Amino acid sequence: MSFTNFLENKVSDHLFGRATYTAPATVYFGLCLGVSEAGVITSEPAIGVNDYARVAKLNDMDLWELAVTDPVTGHGTKTNKATISFPMATGIWGDVSHFFISDAATGGNILLGEALLAPKYVTAGDTLEFQPGDLVITID
Repeated sequence: MSFTNFLENKVSDHLFGRATYTAPATVYFGLCLGVSEAGVITSEPAIGVNDYARVAKLNDMDLWELAVTDPVTGHGTKTNKATISFPMATGIWGDVSHFFISDAATGGNILLGEALLAPKYVTAGDTLEFQPGDLVITID
């Protein structure tokens, strides 16, 4: 899964001249157990509890690599160019298996979601950090 229905519709309307869509200047990375095509996230850690917070990043060319076609799947892919670091957990955040990108620090529209390469149980003292290339977004 990649783009949510919300983002697919915005991009489609923009591409075919029905409405203008302006990408958010800042995007927010979050963690959860799943993201549906409808943009519903499952089990995001509670914001503000045990220092969990969505990570804000400027949505620019310093954050993202250029999109490429994966030679194996033939799908377009986009990867992070910058490191994305979550705050150190001061307590249990629980299991996380997906990341998502939203246009807001809380609530907002979920733009897309993808599975992590390896799920993780986050507990006190853990720091999740995604190095450049760790987050792969499939565009198909």
